[in-house]
Amino acid sequence: RASACIGSAAIPEACRSSGCIRREAGSCWPRTLRITLKTSAAARHLQISRQTLHRILAEDAGVTPDMALRLGKLCGNGPGFWLAMQQAYDLWGAEQGLAETIAAIPTLQAA
Repeated sequence: RASACIGSAAIPEACRSSGCIRREAGSCWPRTLRITLKTSAAARHLQISRQTLHRILAEDAGVTPDMALRLGKLCGNGPGFWLAMQQAYDLWGAEQGLAETIAAIPTLQAA
């Protein structure tokens, strides 16, 4: 069975312990499964091409809401888990790229 993914309550710990914050959500797929599932079998279950899944696993494509729905259903942990990991990765990347710019922006205080 392919429904043995970790639960959504484990998002922060799963991301930190597996390095997912610095990786696309899709590339964390192997780390979040408790069983081994071949890419071709997973793609069939997800009703997508093997190439599409491979692009996600290889970090050439992110996890979209559509893919999050599919992964969440397959794993039984819902789309929020996958979107949260993708969002964490996207935010981390933006923070890295804009660190100097963000540091130069003042924080306004309410009067």
